[in-house]
Amino acid sequence: MSNHNFKLLIIEDEPTVSDYIASIFYDISSCIDITYAKSRDEAFATLEDPNQFFDFITLDLNIPTINDNFEKSPKNGLAVLGFCQQYSQGTPLLILTGTSTVEMMTQFLRNSHNVDVWAEGIARPTIDHLTKTEMIALRAKATEIVTAVLNLSDIELNCDFQQLPIEHDRLIRVFTKKQGGFNTQVTQIGGGLSDAKVYGLHVMDGSGSTLHRAIAKCGPKKDIDEDASNYDSKINRLRPEVTPRKLQHIKFSAKSTSGVFYSLAADYNYSFFKAVEKGFMSQEIRDFVSTMMDNWHNSFSQKRIKIKTIRQKLVSDETYEDLINEYQLNWANSFEEHNVQANISCLHGDLHGENILIDVVSNRATLIDYGDVSEGSLTIDPITLECSFLFHPATIKYDWPTKGNIDNWENLELYLEGCPIAEDIRFCRAWGQRVQAGNRELAACLYSYSLRQLKYKETNKEIALGLLQAAIRIYDNS
Repeated sequence: MSNHNFKLLIIEDEPTVSDYIASIFYDISSCIDITYAKSRDEAFATLEDPNQFFDFITLDLNIPTINDNFEKSPKNGLAVLGFCQQYSQGTPLLILTGTSTVEMMTQFLRNSHNVDVWAEGIARPTIDHLTKTEMIALRAKATEIVTAVLNLSDIELNCDFQQLPIEHDRLIRVFTKKQGGFNTQVTQIGGGLSDAKVYGLHVMDGSGSTLHRAIAKCGPKKDIDEDASNYDSKINRLRPEVTPRKLQHIKFSAKSTSGVFYSLAADYNYSFFKAVEKGFMSQEIRDFVSTMMDNWHNSFSQKRIKIKTIRQKLVSDETYEDLINEYQLNWANSFEEHNVQANISCLHGDLHGENILIDVVSNRATLIDYGDVSEGSLTIDPITLECSFLFHPATIKYDWPTKGNIDNWENLELYLEGCPIAEDIRFCRAWGQRVQAGNRELAACLYSYSLRQLKYKETNKEIALGLLQAAIRIYDNS
């Protein structure tokens, strides 16, 4: 089935009614893909299937619990409605009832939003209602909705990778259309370890002129909402030249996926990883990167906190227990009870080399991806940047470090023997030393970051375990 087709879910147990609804949509266009659910449980299974996507849902309230059951109740339809809010909250929905039972749906209808879902210039309710006696009105509603979705196919997306998930495809087309664009070049940035993905967008108008160079982050609604909220409350405190400008936060049109879009003021064509790999890093760029968050860092406070508190920023207690048992890290519980002096301020929280974009012409950089921005130990950010060269899937794989290098992590000269990116590692280490309260804070942050790497399937566990031992040595020698 094509991503360009209109995707419809019909939740209805009566074949004559579902066939009638389908015929209305098929009369509008042949580019329609329809999925049917005849009961509450079948609707549940369909909605929570991650491989299913819908642009629109019609829901009969009075349906049975399971297929081919004659006992029907509006409570089953209301349960499905609640399920839609959980698994497909970005998909507009039309409730169909045999009689006027709006009082049963009052709470759900209050949650409806009037939104221009598909960039058609018209605000529509995200939860609408028709009685089956008013079905004649369905054709007009369906025509407008199908037309709006299919018109998104007028937008041309050119990707430098194989295929966009349909949720991300919809969001980027809606964004492009809202910006007045017709053609968008899409570049995937990173390909990291989270469910959210980051894309570089070059949006052009009908004449081929650039409208925006932008960054899109698409992912689970909760993650994207947090990213957008962190931008409004924390990122705006940084200097304007080190952060992009938020353009749009799109919450509808893509099932349970949302997107937030940021405009870039310059041509940030390289990630920090790629700039290092190409040999484009200059001392001016490094200096710029290390001062990007000074507006946060200059207002730090020094506190005495447990190592456990620092770890909890990166690894949840539940995941911690699993890792301790799996890797037999019996010493960790007592280690985490130690107190360390730490410099506390706002920090990025996930500052790997794909979350810093570089403009090698102007020697400037910008921060992206704000989902983990929070208060914490300042040393987390430079440690994350340095060690992301060892773990992140987007970095080039070097023959360094060897086990001998890892065994000497705290001795920088021995650690860097044979290192092809020594100056960039020195930069990260010097930055960390500049912002840390002391070596024990460094030990706590290295421990916490390395522990987190153990939870990811593809990371080098030998290196992560070696860095945990380095953290212990740093703490013991300070």
